[in-house]
Amino acid sequence: MAGFLGRFRPVVTARPLTHQVFALQVVIVLLLALAAAAALVLQARADTEREARNRALAVARTFAQAPGCGRRWRPTIPARCCNRARRRRARPPTWTSSS
Repeated sequence: MAGFLGRFRPVVTARPLTHQVFALQVVIVLLLALAAAAALVLQARADTEREARNRALAVARTFAQAPGCGRRWRPTIPARCCNRARRRRARPPTWTSSS
């Protein structure tokens, strides 16, 4: 039994100190690389969303500034249009009976 347990030595004493330092450096470099990759992914996502928002806004502005669109979408006297809509809703529907 003592021979079986004697085969397993602690990890700290199994390797020289230089190997441990090198392993620590590799772990640190890998962590930095993962952090940089995550930052790039998040930055790319934010840039894509910003670009999509800018394009949508440009299309909306172009459509709003199209010739003839202003007269249809922006009434000259808004109160008149609102009153006309209120009158239409206040009138009872006219039903015709064919009997």
